[in-house]
Amino acid sequence: MLSLLQLLRLLLVFLLQLLRLLLVLLLHLLLLCVIRLLFIQLHVLLVLLLLEFVSFLLLLRDLLFLLLLVLLVQLRVARIWSAPCQGRKVVRMDGRAGSCGVVL
Repeated sequence: MLSLLQLLRLLLVFLLQLLRLLLVLLLHLLLLCVIRLLFIQLHVLLVLLLLEFVSFLLLLRDLLFLLLLVLLVQLRVARIWSAPCQGRKVVRMDGRAGSCGVVL
């Protein structure tokens, strides 16, 4: 027959094993939370990179449009989207009035 001390030791071993199992479960839960948090941060990082890329593309579009306008001014193209000369007088730098002139 087992003595009382031996029974208490067996009970202690059982309780320690149970505590270890609970700690393993808590560790798994903690790891799952950490992994979930890392995935959320990764998604936020990807969204921020995509937003930066979109803003870069918009700036590039605006730059190309401005370069096109500069090119048209350099080539002295008077009007692009408007109708041809409608008889309006444009005062030039030398004081003469002309029709359909380029105003710089």
